[in-house]
Formats: sequence, C-alpha cells, structure tokens
Amino acid sequence: YEILSGLVGSEMCIRDRVCNVHIETIESVQKKYLRNVNYRKGIPLIEIDYCRLLTELGLCTLSDRRIIADLVFLFKIVNSKLDCSELLALLRFHVPSRFTRQNMLFETANASTNYRYHTTINRLHRLGNEFNHLIDLFGDGENAIRARLFLYFMSFYSSSIRG
Repeated sequence: YEILSGLVGSEMCIRDRVCNVHIETIESVQKKYLRNVNYRKGIPLIEIDYCRLLTELGLCTLSDRRIIADLVFLFKIVNSKLDCSELLALLRFHVPSRFTRQNMLFETANASTNYRYHTTINRLHRLGNEFNHLIDLFGDGENAIRARLFLYFMSFYSSSIRG
C-alpha cells in the first residue's frame, strides 16, 4: 500500500517537472504548426497574431490546456470518478471558522522550495481556488467544466486581440 502510493506520488512529481521544463518548447512547436496552417490558408506570414490564430482555429495554448486538464483531474478526484482514496486524502479542504469574504475551496500550504510549490497537489489547490468563481467542482459535470474553461480562455484571447 505505501509502496504503491509512493510510486504514484513520485511518478506525478516526475511528470510535473518534465511538463514544466518542456512547456515552452512544446508551445513553440504549436506556434510553428499554426504559422504553417496560416501559410497554407494563403495568409502572409508578416505579423501573425498568435491569439488571433488560436481564436480562429478554436484552440487553447498548451498552458491553458494543462489548466483545463488539471481542473478536470481535480473534479474527478473530488467526485470519486477516480477510485484513488490516497489522492483524495491529500486534498486539504478549507473549512472557515467564521464567515469571511474569501471564497477559498482549498487550503494552500506555504512551500519552502520551488519543488514543493510546483507539486501536483499544491498546483491543484491553487487552480481550484483561482477558478472557484468560474466552475463548481461539486455541481458541474466534466463536460460543463471543460466548456466553461474553454470559453473563458477564448474570451481572454479575443480581448487581447481587440485591446
């Protein structure tokens, strides 16, 4: 039991470090691909706006897709769609002792190192709190969460094109 949870935890940490290191590289591959698509559509390569391309093709950046995937993963843990009580036990729900204006769903721990700050569970806590106003992890379904986050990021891209 402890060996299994240790393997799952270490595998998640390794995956996080690999993703964080290579996210810019993979994003540059997507940018090159989108420039190629734009060129094949007959649009000149001068002053290509990446946000406009993303909006036209209905895509998100890699980092935004990772946020969506992380929040769907958190939804699955919280709603027992994943049968892993070890992961559920790692979540630290925020239970306020009195009414405050803060609408935090999870406790966020102070991390003494960058390594600890960027672990999967800490990132899930931060994302759950950051997007708590937009999605309901307990009431929405998986597709509703995906759709709402996708529309949120698309509106962000559209506003950056205009402004």
